[in-house]
Amino acid sequence: EYMGTALGLRPPMSSQELDDGIALTTAAGAPTPSPSPPQQPTEQGPAASAQEPRSWVLDGLFVLLGVGILLPWNAVVNSSEFFRQRLNAKAIAFAFSVAYMVPNLFGLLVVLAVEQHVSSRLRTLAGFSVYIFIMIVLPLQRSYALTISLVALLGFLDAFVQSAIFSVAAMFGQRQIEGMMIGLGVAGLLVTVLYIFALYVSSSAGAAETLAAKLFFTSAGIVLAACLGASVVVYRLLVRRQDRLAAVEIVGMEGFGGIERLNSEFGPAPPPSPSP
Repeated sequence: EYMGTALGLRPPMSSQELDDGIALTTAAGAPTPSPSPPQQPTEQGPAASAQEPRSWVLDGLFVLLGVGILLPWNAVVNSSEFFRQRLNAKAIAFAFSVAYMVPNLFGLLVVLAVEQHVSSRLRTLAGFSVYIFIMIVLPLQRSYALTISLVALLGFLDAFVQSAIFSVAAMFGQRQIEGMMIGLGVAGLLVTVLYIFALYVSSSAGAAETLAAKLFFTSAGIVLAACLGASVVVYRLLVRRQDRLAAVEIVGMEGFGGIERLNSEFGPAPPPSPSP
């Protein structure tokens, strides 16, 4: 009716005609749409109704990913005295900083150029896999050049991993971004606690530095392995959330048939949380 009116094929219907048409449709057995209750604004935006319920598990996954982003660098820079003794190299901490930060800046420029062609999932999973390899072989090196090269590779990959995880966290919401920032702080705290423990149980400063370095790289390897598994879970949740949002758009176009299809594929939507 409205299409005909818009095309000028017939005059617009009066309000009485619309009421008569609704009455006839109801009498014929067609469902009468009930007015939807007003939506309460939420901090997650208009897509909140299609989002999964708030989950502390999801928040914890992003805290873990935040730890995994910064822990490898903290393990390297806090082991500088260990590498100075092992490689007999002076100013090793300064060399680590330059070898890490310069490739990291270059990596960010590369990310800007290739982000449309390389998925964030590939960047995350490949980056964490190489992180684990570096954490295993780096404390075993006795070559200064190879040690610096591995640190440079670590800095280059950090640009890819960190940008990918931040973009995924932004797709979920503000809480997940905050969880990542908490994880960055936990990474520094973890290294500090391990270093204090090494000083407490060691009999000399040299032994403490060696033990601390072993604790740093061992804990980093374990955390990174957990981050690899957490990344797989997070990306699966992201795909499901995007499918849910697409289904909600289908509901808007197909009406009651779209609602039935949405419920059959994803289950009924969770009830809205009560307003305080």
